[in-house]
Amino acid sequence: MPVQVLQEFYVNVIRGPRGLGHSEAAAMIDEIAEARPIIASDLALRRHALRLKERHGIAFWDAAVIAGALRLGAHTLMTEDVSNGEDYGGIRVLNPFA
Repeated sequence: MPVQVLQEFYVNVIRGPRGLGHSEAAAMIDEIAEARPIIASDLALRRHALRLKERHGIAFWDAAVIAGALRLGAHTLMTEDVSNGEDYGGIRVLNPFA
Protein backbone atom coordinates (compact mmCIF):
# COMPACT_ATOMS: atom_id res chain seq x y z
CA MET A 1 0.00 0.00 0.00
CA PRO A 2 1.30 3.45 -0.80
CA VAL A 3 2.25 5.64 2.17
CA GLN A 4 -0.35 8.10 0.87
CA VAL A 5 -3.13 5.69 1.88
CA LEU A 6 -1.85 5.72 5.47
CA GLN A 7 -1.72 9.51 5.39
CA GLU A 8 -5.31 9.74 4.16
CA PHE A 9 -6.38 7.21 6.79
CA TYR A 10 -4.83 9.33 9.54
CA VAL A 11 -6.46 12.57 8.36
CA ASN A 12 -9.87 10.94 8.20
CA VAL A 13 -9.84 9.02 11.50
CA ILE A 14 -8.88 12.07 13.59
CA ARG A 15 -11.62 14.27 12.06
CA GLY A 16 -14.69 15.49 13.81
CA PRO A 17 -15.97 15.25 17.32
CA ARG A 18 -15.86 11.43 17.26
CA GLY A 19 -12.38 11.25 15.73
CA LEU A 20 -9.54 9.34 17.31
CA GLY A 21 -6.73 11.02 19.18
CA HIS A 22 -3.30 11.33 17.60
CA SER A 23 -1.72 8.51 19.64
CA GLU A 24 -4.50 6.05 18.89
CA ALA A 25 -4.49 6.90 15.18
CA ALA A 26 -0.69 6.63 15.00
CA ALA A 27 -0.80 3.23 16.74
CA MET A 28 -3.38 2.02 14.21
CA ILE A 29 -1.17 3.16 11.34
CA ASP A 30 1.77 1.26 12.82
CA GLU A 31 -0.37 -1.87 13.14
CA ILE A 32 -1.62 -1.58 9.55
CA ALA A 33 1.90 -0.94 8.21
CA GLU A 34 3.35 -3.96 10.00
CA ALA A 35 0.81 -6.28 8.35
CA ARG A 36 1.13 -5.09 4.74
CA PRO A 37 3.78 -4.15 2.21
CA ILE A 38 4.23 -0.36 2.15
CA ILE A 39 5.84 1.62 -0.63
CA ALA A 40 7.14 5.14 -0.43
CA SER A 41 6.43 7.80 -3.00
CA ASP A 42 9.28 8.45 -5.38
CA LEU A 43 9.76 10.24 -8.68
CA ALA A 44 8.98 7.16 -10.80
CA LEU A 45 5.71 6.62 -8.92
CA ARG A 46 4.74 10.28 -9.35
CA ARG A 47 5.47 10.13 -13.08
CA HIS A 48 3.35 6.99 -13.42
CA ALA A 49 0.54 8.70 -11.49
CA LEU A 50 0.71 11.72 -13.78
CA ARG A 51 0.41 9.47 -16.86
CA LEU A 52 -2.59 7.67 -15.30
CA LYS A 53 -4.19 11.01 -14.41
CA GLU A 54 -3.86 12.29 -17.95
CA ARG A 55 -4.92 9.05 -19.63
CA HIS A 56 -7.97 8.41 -17.45
CA GLY A 57 -9.00 11.94 -16.46
CA ILE A 58 -8.87 11.20 -12.73
CA ALA A 59 -7.58 13.18 -9.77
CA PHE A 60 -3.83 13.07 -9.19
CA TRP A 61 -4.16 11.61 -5.67
CA ASP A 62 -6.37 8.79 -6.95
CA ALA A 63 -3.88 8.15 -9.74
CA ALA A 64 -1.06 7.99 -7.16
CA VAL A 65 -2.91 5.31 -5.19
CA ILE A 66 -3.50 3.32 -8.37
CA ALA A 67 0.17 3.67 -9.41
CA GLY A 68 1.25 2.42 -5.98
CA ALA A 69 -1.11 -0.55 -6.11
CA LEU A 70 0.18 -1.43 -9.58
CA ARG A 71 3.77 -1.27 -8.35
CA LEU A 72 2.87 -3.75 -5.62
CA GLY A 73 1.42 -6.11 -8.24
CA ALA A 74 -2.25 -5.68 -7.34
CA HIS A 75 -4.88 -6.55 -9.92
CA THR A 76 -7.84 -5.15 -7.98
CA LEU A 77 -8.21 -1.97 -5.93
CA MET A 78 -11.12 -1.39 -3.54
CA THR A 79 -12.06 2.30 -3.50
CA GLU A 80 -15.08 4.54 -3.87
CA ASP A 81 -13.03 7.37 -5.35
CA VAL A 82 -12.95 6.33 -9.03
CA SER A 83 -15.30 4.53 -11.43
CA ASN A 84 -16.46 1.11 -10.25
CA GLY A 85 -15.44 -1.72 -12.59
CA GLU A 86 -13.06 0.47 -14.60
CA ASP A 87 -9.61 -0.78 -15.60
CA TYR A 88 -6.88 1.78 -14.92
CA GLY A 89 -3.72 0.62 -16.62
CA GLY A 90 -4.01 -3.00 -15.51
CA ILE A 91 -5.81 -2.67 -12.21
CA ARG A 92 -9.57 -3.08 -11.89
CA VAL A 93 -11.40 -0.88 -9.41
CA LEU A 94 -14.20 -2.22 -7.26
CA ASN A 95 -16.32 0.09 -5.15
CA PRO A 96 -17.12 -1.72 -1.89
CA PHE A 97 -20.25 0.41 -1.48
CA ALA A 98 -21.69 -0.17 -4.98
